[in-house]
Amino acid sequence: MDRLNLALWTFDVGARANDPSDFADQVTSRVLSSWDAGADIVMFPEFTWMGLERFATGPDKLAEVADHLGG
Repeated sequence: MDRLNLALWTFDVGARANDPSDFADQVTSRVLSSWDAGADIVMFPEFTWMGLERFATGPDKLAEVADHLGG
């Protein structure tokens, strides 16, 4: 029987990060370490990327978070 290995993570939106790139690097590091440990699928909560909100300075925080992701 084949097995599917799943890695489930939580990620504190308040995780220390100096900038959006640093935050993304932390998330990416967890993905890569999960793959190295044998995970086939890595899942985070849907709100993980809202950790970028603190780097948004305008009135539309969600739009700025989306800009950081597209960036």
